[in-house]
Amino acid sequence: MLDDIRFCWSFARPWRVAIVLGMLAVMAEAGLENLPPLLTRALIDDVLAAGKGWDAALPVLGAVALVVVGIAVAGWLHVRLLYASSIRVVAAIREALHEKLQRLSLSYHEEHASGDLLSRLMEDVDLADDLISRLADELMVSGTGLLVALGLMAWLSGPLTVAALVPVPVLLVLTWGFTRRIRSLYRRVRDEKGAMYGRAGETLGGVLTVKAFSRGEHETARFHETHQRYNDARLESVGTWGRWMPAIHLARNSGLVLVLAGGTWLLARGASSGMTLGVLVAFVMYVQFFYQPFGELFGLYDRVLKAGAAMERVREVLSAPVDVADPPDAVPLPPLRGDVRFERVSFRYRTGEEVLRDLDLDVAAGETVALVGSSGAGKTSIVSLVARFHDPTAGVVRVDGIDVRTVRQSDLRSQIGVVTQETFLFNDTVRENLLYGSPAASPTEIEEAVRVARADGFIARLPQGYDTVIGERGVRLSAGQKQRLSLARALLARPRILILDEPTSMLDAESERHIEAAMEDVRDGRTTLVIAHRLSTVRRADRILVVEDGRVVESGTHDHLMALGGRYRALYEMQIETVERRQPL
Repeated sequence: MLDDIRFCWSFARPWRVAIVLGMLAVMAEAGLENLPPLLTRALIDDVLAAGKGWDAALPVLGAVALVVVGIAVAGWLHVRLLYASSIRVVAAIREALHEKLQRLSLSYHEEHASGDLLSRLMEDVDLADDLISRLADELMVSGTGLLVALGLMAWLSGPLTVAALVPVPVLLVLTWGFTRRIRSLYRRVRDEKGAMYGRAGETLGGVLTVKAFSRGEHETARFHETHQRYNDARLESVGTWGRWMPAIHLARNSGLVLVLAGGTWLLARGASSGMTLGVLVAFVMYVQFFYQPFGELFGLYDRVLKAGAAMERVREVLSAPVDVADPPDAVPLPPLRGDVRFERVSFRYRTGEEVLRDLDLDVAAGETVALVGSSGAGKTSIVSLVARFHDPTAGVVRVDGIDVRTVRQSDLRSQIGVVTQETFLFNDTVRENLLYGSPAASPTEIEEAVRVARADGFIARLPQGYDTVIGERGVRLSAGQKQRLSLARALLARPRILILDEPTSMLDAESERHIEAAMEDVRDGRTTLVIAHRLSTVRRADRILVVEDGRVVESGTHDHLMALGGRYRALYEMQIETVERRQPL
């Protein structure tokens, strides 16, 4: 818990004064709330029991009124200072977490479900509020109230104070046993909830695929399984709470029974015992004040444990190493010509085997190079290293002779355009999607990029043209339209190096022809790296590289590789044969 408090406190620097003042207001409020029983004792013993009239009661009643006003003022200050500061601290933690998620490498995001990360960003961070406002609020109120009540109980009656303290060791033992069991359960609840978010996010994000394959019942069953694990974890935590709470309440209430019994016995002994009705009434009220914080502290600790489990998940992300980071002494990256060079490059994903092995590769500026080969051969890994989505485990990747690890990622990627087979478009207008990577582009530049990408025709037919909202992930567009829009977005950044990662593999024949025609125009003057499973799309490339097992096994033009009669020809003829078999009779 101390680690969680220190973690939240580290984000509170701009608001620490307000938090401390708010805590002082909490203490003042708790102290004032302990005065009414004393004033009640004075009213009973010194006014009513003494047979005095209304005039004698007025000073006591006036004091009660002042205490009530003081409690209200202190309460307003503590809410105004403490809770407002808590909101700002929680916001700072969420901003830091979101910023860290942006900096974490692609590998990290590949290993963690987006739904789980969203759960940490939103729900787990919200629980930090329990470690700031509620912890400071209720801990100070309960702690101050408990100590003040104990002191006043001892002042009123030593024997009754001893009776009231008899159940305290039992309460402490019960609290210790409960917390040992419940903390791991709360972490399990948070993890299972993150898994449930991940499952739901994956299903909703791929709703078109789910519907296309009529897998709704299958996904419902998978979600039910994940949801059931979350519910089981919650039920186990609630069951643990239910087994311990009756014992806690029994211990608390036994103290009140002992005090009432002892106080009644002392009153029955008469004046020699020193007990009066006013003292007993006041003492019973203080016993309530004394044991109420025990219950509140128990409940507070329960919430703190929940928040601690959530904060542990947040700290895991914030402490995760950034595999691909900008160097502190980054060198400026001038406008690129587009030369790309791999020098004995090897690469492995953190969870898998080596996918590139001692790769040497030279791509001249303005050259169009196609990467072909079987799935898993390492083609996507090659282009990912050029854009520095990953770093090689050995060797060096250079652009224009500059090691890509020595420049800022933003500088590098501002001169690289990437189009993948799975285009991602935002739930915004066509114009805003085009401007995503080039917010300062002019209308003329937009129109030129759209024309080159062969997207001008379908945009003109949209209901509001460039101002048409295309839906989440571009759901209102066809696959070919989304791909052309993605290509135009990449071109608008005027990249010197263009990466096309299987841009036609999921398209129909007509859309594929549009994209291929666009590719002929966009590659002119740019270094273009094309990954393609459909070998017909790369016949016009300046050079074709056949990649297998992380190495380039063949290199040349289409005609050269066909004449060579090696792996490329085998792949090409296999595809031609497959297409011919699919032709209608």
